[in-house]
Amino acid sequence: MLFMENAAPPSFFAAKWIPIIISLLVVSAVSWLYVLYYQRSTGRSWLVSAMVAFSLSVTLLILVIIPVDVYAISSMKHKDGTFEPWASRNATREHIENTIMTGYYVLYTLVFFVVFFLLPFAYFFYREPKANEERGRPELTARQRARTAVKYSMLFVVLFFVLVALGLLVPFAPPPPVNSTAWHKFEFLVEELETESGEDVISILLYSLSLVGMCAVVGYTGLGLSLWPIRLLRGQESVQEQREDVRQERRRLQLQINTLRDQANYSTFPSWQVDRLNSLEREEAVLGRRETELNEAVGNWMNSGFFRPFEVVLGITVLVTGAVTFTALLLSNIDKALHSLGMKTGYILPERQLPNPMDWLLSESDRLYPLDYILYLVLIFTLVGATVSCIQDIGVRVFAVKLYSIRPGRTPAHGLILLVLSLVYVLLALNVLLLSIAPQYTMYGDQHYIKDEVQPDGSVKREVLPCTASAPAGECVLSRMALLLLRFSYKAWIFGAVFYWATWLFLLSVVMGFFIALYRRRPRQGAGLPTEEDRLLDNVDA
Repeated sequence: MLFMENAAPPSFFAAKWIPIIISLLVVSAVSWLYVLYYQRSTGRSWLVSAMVAFSLSVTLLILVIIPVDVYAISSMKHKDGTFEPWASRNATREHIENTIMTGYYVLYTLVFFVVFFLLPFAYFFYREPKANEERGRPELTARQRARTAVKYSMLFVVLFFVLVALGLLVPFAPPPPVNSTAWHKFEFLVEELETESGEDVISILLYSLSLVGMCAVVGYTGLGLSLWPIRLLRGQESVQEQREDVRQERRRLQLQINTLRDQANYSTFPSWQVDRLNSLEREEAVLGRRETELNEAVGNWMNSGFFRPFEVVLGITVLVTGAVTFTALLLSNIDKALHSLGMKTGYILPERQLPNPMDWLLSESDRLYPLDYILYLVLIFTLVGATVSCIQDIGVRVFAVKLYSIRPGRTPAHGLILLVLSLVYVLLALNVLLLSIAPQYTMYGDQHYIKDEVQPDGSVKREVLPCTASAPAGECVLSRMALLLLRFSYKAWIFGAVFYWATWLFLLSVVMGFFIALYRRRPRQGAGLPTEEDRLLDNVDA
């Protein structure tokens, strides 16, 4: 007998594991293609590429696994509010919940390994080809580079243990006293507040990295959420238009050059005029190379406008998803300001009072699994795509200082490592942000419960209501992701409070990006053509 009575049926495990396996394969493929697409072809290190692709895959997998978590708790109950026969026993439900939580812990442990060791190691391990020869030093062996990389990576490992010590030693807020006013407010969570020290360590590491990621979310994702869809809808300046502009500029320069040459032939020619002539000739030569490249690009089918309809569809999809996300976050923050349990609880909102469009879409689509999974992936794609688009526009920056430019096929390895590290931080912050974008879906999915209310005439009125924090204890199952975040928000409220105010900054960033996009010049088609900076770097590598 493969499945005992009250055990989850095979269909439950199939619906849970098949999406996980598909997600693992898709995420791995996308991560590899992403790394290969942006990394510079010359001087490529396959070991570093593998490290970077693995780091991105692990972090993306956490996000795409959340709908599976929600499906698992939603499938425990019928639409009429009763539990499935196999989920009627607490022991069965707890086994499934513990399995899901263990999966989260394993993934988060891998992410912490990536952030505190793997990516720092990759950054210090990689050396640009011939970099040591130019300095008159012999080329380092792989063992020497690995030894140096481990030495510098130890600084991040020390930071890791400092955060672990904080999770073990810092006292957190205890559960509220039983039957107190606070206890009734946290009744939906109070049984889960007692945790092991190891869980607090994972939580403080997660929130600490997510706070760093929230800075990147405000700086990159907020701007990109407006800039990206508007750029897709406005389109790009065609190669033909660019070629005509270059030709006009070359004619103007050639006229100035001929005038100066005539002056040199018939009169004395001061030195400053010689310098000006040389400068104009260099500029004209650059434009000549640019015109040659544009002439070649005109015949390229990728610049023929074939992808334009797809860009419009993608732009509309991203614009609608971004608008719904912005509205959902705005209403969620207003709801928290008016109805949350206060700053000292991390602005926990047990039950929403204002409508949430993203919540409604995901909760309704949950009835047709995997439609909710698809919509959720569209949401993730929009947020990640907006981040990548903005980073490609403004480059990898730290405190507004540009460190690396990001261009397809021409991004140096160190720039790619910092790009992926930024994305890892962003994806961790999105874990927390999703609880504000779609709180009801993230917490309870499509669960319902039965509410019996005795009427004055002695009859019983029965209602089937969507699960919320006000549901009787044991009637609704909280998703493991929501539990992990809400539990720590209560115990260390400062993190939840900081995220609440950072969300307002994110909304402000989206508005700023909208006005910037309106007054911004259209991007150029064929932007992947090499620039003068690229030619110089290629010459160095050669």
